[in-house]
Amino acid sequence: MVSVKDYKVEIVKLKKEDGGGYLAHIPDLDCLGDGDTVEAAMEDVYAVAEDLISIAMEDGKEIPKPQYYKNLDEFSGKLSLRIPKTMHKLLNRRSKMEECSINQLILSYVSMGLGDAFGGTDNLFSKRTRSIVTRKSRNVK
Repeated sequence: MVSVKDYKVEIVKLKKEDGGGYLAHIPDLDCLGDGDTVEAAMEDVYAVAEDLISIAMEDGKEIPKPQYYKNLDEFSGKLSLRIPKTMHKLLNRRSKMEECSINQLILSYVSMGLGDAFGGTDNLFSKRTRSIVTRKSRNVK
């Protein structure tokens, strides 16, 4: 049996205007916990994860397996895509305008998109908070 402590936990320090303390998130289970200290937030998110797993088991639902750290050596850096012919034509036209290869153009677009996604928000969880229930908000003890 997998322990909740096998899952990766992300910690975010909250601003005072957001209540202060720390927010702990387990991405594989999409659950949150919070606390005044990192340790308290971790304890809370582990408790939420245990509740979530228990409920999923009772309901016969599949529980996501933990995604362990992968070394860069496990990735080739190669990616093969199938795209519509019209998109291929547009990318080809744009790459000629930019005087670069289609691969360089796509890499630029992906980099700009990732930069915007990660750099354009104060809190990576802000878009998801409506769908996530914490242990405290469910009054679970």
